[in-house]
Amino acid sequence: MKIKKLLPEEIADKTLGFKIYRKSLKPSLKKMIGEHNSAETATRFIVKTNFEFSDMKGKKMGLILPGDHTSGWVKMAKEQIKDDKKNTCIGDCYVKKNADGTYSLVLLPEKGAAKKNLMIKQLEKFALKGTPFSIEVGAGGELEEDNAADVVVEDVALPAEEAETEEDEDDDDESGAAEAEATLTEEQKDFKNKMTERLTTMDEQMLKIKEQLKM
Repeated sequence: MKIKKLLPEEIADKTLGFKIYRKSLKPSLKKMIGEHNSAETATRFIVKTNFEFSDMKGKKMGLILPGDHTSGWVKMAKEQIKDDKKNTCIGDCYVKKNADGTYSLVLLPEKGAAKKNLMIKQLEKFALKGTPFSIEVGAGGELEEDNAADVVVEDVALPAEEAETEEDEDDDDESGAAEAEATLTEEQKDFKNKMTERLTTMDEQMLKIKEQLKM
């Protein structure tokens, strides 16, 4: 899964707005349900704590970007680890469905010394607000083990979000299809592939017949 509609430079120079960020994040989370639902199918992530969005100046918030890292994102992540390690975490992530129907976004940290519980609280309060997702952090990495009871996250009045567009709905359709595909058994997948091949063959035969009729 790619990181869509956002640029690495928007993170580095803090020109990313919260409304634009959320509009990109929500379809990505839905898509992860079908495409990245185990440690074996995990994708990459970058987290920033105490991040200031361009339309929320002075407000310290959490940001997470799940998705495969192209060269530009890899470069930006390395620079963030070097320049702001205490507010950065990178690694792998995947989605796990819980018994109550909610989802955990499981983070497998590798680099970055962000404070663990501050990161969890900022992400759940801001980035994941209003979604069925919570944060679960796996072992490993360089995160600072802060005391959850001591973490205080400031209340912030978040901007109203725009209604989903047709393009956003297309993203939802893709994620729904991916989720459905992920639930198929191997036998069902084989049958689906065979039927697809047969339909393709029939289409080719029909084209040939049409060409012959034109002669």
